Amino acid sequence: GANIRTSRTLATKVEGGWLFNGAKTFATGSPAADMLAVRARFENEAGDQRMGAAIVPVNRLGVEIKSNWDGMGMRASGSHDVIFTDYLVKDEEFSDIGEYGKYNAPFLAMASVSSIGLSSIFLGIAESAHQIAVDAIKGRDGGAHYSMNQVTTADNEIDLAACRAMLSRAAQMLDDYSLEGDETEERAFQIIKNGAVAKKFVMTTSGAIVDRALTLYGGAGFLANNTLSRLYRDVRAGP
Repeated sequence: GANIRTSRTLATKVEGGWLFNGAKTFATGSPAADMLAVRARFENEAGDQRMGAAIVPVNRLGVEIKSNWDGMGMRASGSHDVIFTDYLVKDEEFSDIGEYGKYNAPFLAMASVSSIGLSSIFLGIAESAHQIAVDAIKGRDGGAHYSMNQVTTADNEIDLAACRAMLSRAAQMLDDYSLEGDETEERAFQIIKNGAVAKKFVMTTSGAIVDRALTLYGGAGFLANNTLSRLYRDVRAGP
């Protein structure tokens, strides 16, 4: 993944705002986006290197969305590169989020919402793959009564329930954090940890669920034009 302590984009102060020059990689959903979240390195009046952040509109001069996403999986995600050339970010859109090259715990804690959202995508992939496999074996004569199919299906159901519980807990803790106003580093790192734990567990477990679904479905699921084959490639983009 991206190094969240650095940025390939440089912000230069001008009257009324900042000029962004650089690139944002893996900008998922960029072809359909109205707004983009961007980080940029800048120098403050004291000469210190700082990290800035902004949520900015796409339909402003200086933005180019490159049609260069060609992943093995998640091909519909539109995770293209976005190039900024003298892109003006207004002063009121720009925030100083801390020393460049260092972690800003409260900012990262609130950014954990992206981990939860991303994890839910992979859980959805796993749910779809599991349902496809279950429907397939139910349609076969006696398929639902084979003990191995029953055990494998049960393993998937258990893991799906665990993923849902893990995501629900992480989301609830993030909601609580956003309302309580405690911006201490200790509290922020608790939220970051919970989001990272949920992301790791859900993505890894979703991969195992899709793998079992492919086993349940049988050899036809390995064909390139089969939906399970696509889901198998998609879920591998997580771990």
